[in-house]
Amino acid sequence: MRYILRQKIFSLRDVFRIKDENDELAFEIVSKILALRRTFVMRDHNENEVVTIKRKIFAIRPTFYLSFVDGTHALLKKKFFTWFSSKYYLNFNGQDIVIIGDFLDHEYDFLIDDQAIASVSKKWFSWTDTYGVDVAEQQFAPLILASVVIIDEVQHNKDNVSSD
Repeated sequence: MRYILRQKIFSLRDVFRIKDENDELAFEIVSKILALRRTFVMRDHNENEVVTIKRKIFAIRPTFYLSFVDGTHALLKKKFFTWFSSKYYLNFNGQDIVIIGDFLDHEYDFLIDDQAIASVSKKWFSWTDTYGVDVAEQQFAPLILASVVIIDEVQHNKDNVSSD
């Protein structure tokens, strides 16, 4: 399934709207304004909470915890010292997913055992950050879409090496 993830341009907080291939709202991810650490909440089209994303307060490299309403958890970390690409590690219930980005941080692939489960492409010329996300397995859609928002946060936050 294909999703379009677009950041809202004029807002006091970060708001990402995610539409499906039928141009219908599938999810919305909103940052919390008054939170001790960087926090996002993902809701489905019925405004039911799907996942909460929280940045680890004291970490040398960007680290985020994802807590799903069904009780599952994930941990996303950025790898340091990659040459000519970006690399992230995502652990979802003991399953390792590697996220590899290109040199310009516009294309990403999500891999399990070297098999692509999703690909992400950032639009080059746009007023807002806009991503096309192709998800091969629908069960991973919320995880992958939340991870794209985290990657966007890390790439645009210049103090991502220090704590919040």
